[in-house]
Amino acid sequence: MIERFAIRVAGRFVALALRALGATWRIERHGDDPLEHDAPFLGTIWHAGLFCAAHRFRDRGIAIAVSQSRDGDRIDAVLMQLGFGASPRGSSSRGGVAALAGLIRTAREGRSLGLLCDGPRGPARICKPGVVATARATGLPIFPIGVAAFPDVHPDSPHLDHDVEVLVRKADAGATFAITQMVFDADSY
Repeated sequence: MIERFAIRVAGRFVALALRALGATWRIERHGDDPLEHDAPFLGTIWHAGLFCAAHRFRDRGIAIAVSQSRDGDRIDAVLMQLGFGASPRGSSSRGGVAALAGLIRTAREGRSLGLLCDGPRGPARICKPGVVATARATGLPIFPIGVAAFPDVHPDSPHLDHDVEVLVRKADAGATFAITQMVFDADSY
């Protein structure tokens, strides 16, 4: 009981902080925006873009699948305070069937869905099969929400030109916009 209350309070605090921080961001869109259509969609994003997407798509009742873990409880509390719909619970590593059933029910209500397509345990930026399974089961179109980009050279990249090449490949693969951290290495600024 006390733990649930603490999770709700923390969820409210984190949501308020994200709303305040997000108000300082500039998000550029290129291409089609699913929010401009009057039809439900299945939005997909990598874990790296979670915070920017949570701010961008808040207050619209979109249902985001969330893991059944304690961390999932915390994430769900934040999402509820940000105006997302009830979260179908489950992930690629635990409770995937339950999550899919919840996503199907939510889609039948005419609501949009969201998935972090690289799963809770990685590998990062490798799409799990749940995205395609959800699209098939719900009939919703998959809408890629964005890609991650870096304002500084990525730690695993040999040089900035390589980062640019990777970003161009992401755009060629269908990314509609890039999400970046404001500062990757604070010592650089």
